[in-house]
Amino acid sequence: MATFIGRRFFPAQFLKRVFDSKRYTRVYICTKANREFTSVLLNNRGHIEVLGEDSVKFLQGLLTNDVNLFYCDSQMTVLYSMILNTKGRVLYDLILYKQERETPGFLIECDLLAVESILKTFKPYKLRSKVAFDDATDKFNSWAVMEEGSIKGLKPVCKDLDFVTVADDPRITFLGARMVLPKDKRAAECFSNVEEICDQAVYDRHRVGLGVAEGVKDLEPGKMLPLESNIDELHGVSFQKGCYIGQELTARTYHTGVIRKRLMPIKLMQTSDEECLHIDKDTAIVSTGGKRAGKLISVYGQLGLGLMRLDIVKSDNKLKIVMPDGKEVCVTVDWPTWWKLES
Repeated sequence: MATFIGRRFFPAQFLKRVFDSKRYTRVYICTKANREFTSVLLNNRGHIEVLGEDSVKFLQGLLTNDVNLFYCDSQMTVLYSMILNTKGRVLYDLILYKQERETPGFLIECDLLAVESILKTFKPYKLRSKVAFDDATDKFNSWAVMEEGSIKGLKPVCKDLDFVTVADDPRITFLGARMVLPKDKRAAECFSNVEEICDQAVYDRHRVGLGVAEGVKDLEPGKMLPLESNIDELHGVSFQKGCYIGQELTARTYHTGVIRKRLMPIKLMQTSDEECLHIDKDTAIVSTGGKRAGKLISVYGQLGLGLMRLDIVKSDNKLKIVMPDGKEVCVTVDWPTWWKLES
């Protein structure tokens, strides 16, 4: 019999009422008794340990999100956040995991290329705080579990998995779940119904197709505003917490409600006889009338991310990139379904 992930499966006579109900807008049914979940090893992710009795206060003044939320909700184990510069521009995005210790402790997951820079950013703010931070990349690996709602269906191989951190992705449910394992452990060793994939491009295509930026390739340090990178839609910022580096511009922009550009998922429409395109970052994306609609941020095959003007995307879906040799590449922009903004 089929099993219902997350809720009890209703008897047949109630199915129509359930599916017609507005409350159940998204239903996940596993038709196999032993459903396999897809897990991807993320080789481009690094880790930083932050330990000490002042670690909460220390991170609270540097991160856009509210670290105190971990202690307001005992069930909370993971948080998405960003580090901004003094001008309010994005330096680094990160995922913060709470570690169960006698003294407060956290594990930061970030872009591997950003680990050293984040440690340098932390040092001037330590002063006399009772906090220590160190590169822990050689201790841990991050894995992405692709399926939505997968955390409820994972089957651990044994009861003693205290060394494993598993949590729903804190950004959006469509990204599935996140696992942080010791360097010498693999996902399939810890969970019996996990299929491992070594090709990280599978995860990147899934993420970029949803319009979610991650790491320094998508978020070049010091270039983009956090609200342009959808930090509010990705649950990565608190507008109720106290001061943090870069807060003033972020809060003012949010409360005025004027956000003209946002990162959006795009598709580059190539014909089959064309060679692989090499398009430079920041290349202009224009409308059919030649009006600038945005710019290219990153490319993953035929998918990519563009920083797009919302007013033009709403009114004109026929966009293009004009190559240096005069060739035109058609561009389609998808309005993310997980946005609360109206299209």
